[in-house]
Amino acid sequence: MSAFRKAVTACAVAGAGLVLAVVPAGSALAGTGTTVGQTGPPIPNFTWTSGFEQVQTDAAMPAGGVVTSLQTQSGSCPFATGVYDFQVLRPLGGGQYQVLGDTGNQTNPCDGQLHSYPVNIPVQAGDVIGVYVVSDWQGALSTSGGPIVSGLISKPAVGDTVALGSPQFGTNDESATLVTAGEAAATLVSDATGLAPGSALAHQATAIQAAVNRGDTATTCTGITDFLGLVQSQTGKKLSQANATLLTTDANNLSAALGC
Repeated sequence: MSAFRKAVTACAVAGAGLVLAVVPAGSALAGTGTTVGQTGPPIPNFTWTSGFEQVQTDAAMPAGGVVTSLQTQSGSCPFATGVYDFQVLRPLGGGQYQVLGDTGNQTNPCDGQLHSYPVNIPVQAGDVIGVYVVSDWQGALSTSGGPIVSGLISKPAVGDTVALGSPQFGTNDESATLVTAGEAAATLVSDATGLAPGSALAHQATAIQAAVNRGDTATTCTGITDFLGLVQSQTGKKLSQANATLLTTDANNLSAALGC
């Protein structure tokens, strides 16, 4: 059974406005995240069929880290609104994939805008993005080119393993924001610099970054624990709640990226 439905007539490949599939970590996005996958105006008269799990096998994480958000650009939805659950999955071999995390069910707002769904999903290099189509979804950028593996299955939960064996060519309107350990450490240093008390937070953040850069995960994880303790002890004193929340998020992102 096909994973797609051509409603009205098939349209040309929607190639304009696509986001580059993988932005190198040394680019202007360093410190804020690396984009994996593509978003853009979806094919207007085309939907993916309800009940299909789809994995974009060429949208793979270039490095370990944490996925902080999943994105899509809404279409105008002339005939189907669509409900989707974006996911990050781990290839296990033999057509099997484990669901590492997801956005939960989201309804297409049909406004033509880019939408981002926050998540916190630790990943390894080679993990991929996917989607479960809860109800017919206008979410294809093309029906040729990049490989999609699909299957008609019941909706999986996080932690479930799915078996997919139906190859399909195309590209979905989906991207992930990957924060690597190096990017997360750089963000932590930047956000801690100049904050009270004294230079203690910046000093600890810099030491954490140095441990990341030399690949010393044990020291990094210990440093993160100590850093969070200092943040907690100074919250409401020399550190505002807003800054404490920011630093806590930064530290937790780094911890997730390293699997602390």
